[in-house]
Amino acid sequence: MRRLLLLIIACAAALAAGQKIVGGPFVVDVTASTATVVWVVESDQATLRAPAGAAPRVSPSLQVEKTTLAGLQPNTRYEYDVGGADAVKGSFKTPPNGAAPFQFVVFGDTRTRHDVHRRVIEAILKHGVPDFVVHTGDLVANGDETSLWPVFFDIEKDLLRQAAFFPALGNHERNSRDFYDFFQVATPYYSFNWGNAHFIVLNSDIGNVAKSKFVRDAYWAEQTRWLEEDLAGSQNAD
Repeated sequence: MRRLLLLIIACAAALAAGQKIVGGPFVVDVTASTATVVWVVESDQATLRAPAGAAPRVSPSLQVEKTTLAGLQPNTRYEYDVGGADAVKGSFKTPPNGAAPFQFVVFGDTRTRHDVHRRVIEAILKHGVPDFVVHTGDLVANGDETSLWPVFFDIEKDLLRQAAFFPALGNHERNSRDFYDFFQVATPYYSFNWGNAHFIVLNSDIGNVAKSKFVRDAYWAEQTRWLEEDLAGSQNAD
């Protein structure tokens, strides 16, 4: 299989300012001809000092970097570097056009028990690198807590640096803006094709959509309409 090397260089000025990669790189929104490489950098930290002698809390300042690649070949594994001289290496495989064998894994609820989370990742990699990963949600315990995301990415790094990633929004993500920024999704429901299969990711966490019942009902109606249209337009999938 043909292998091509893609060199992705992060902004030299940003690296000189002390930014370090704390998430990824990983690849999202992969099709037979396109992919988006994402990496999360820490530029600084904030320290919160509570009264009454409580231990201080350190929270990182996170920034999302990304680049979108086009003109790729189907069913091809690509390698890439992020970060220039101190590059972090990764790879991903594009889906085939039409029927062809592929492997993927599905797991989720990684918000607690980080020791178990690590063993799950290790067990997956013992069986070889899958083409892509579907995460069913609850990536972290609280999506609004910035300090939790680097922990998730650290545990998942050996898997995500080799496989495309398709996450679902869990209730513990709290509909956080970080979820959308990190994984480059515009809505918490979406679909994708891989070979001759069509996958649909839905959001059942209506409680975190809005406080207003009117808004929640409108959201559910819109997601339902989208699902029906998506299914109608995907009847050629096996």
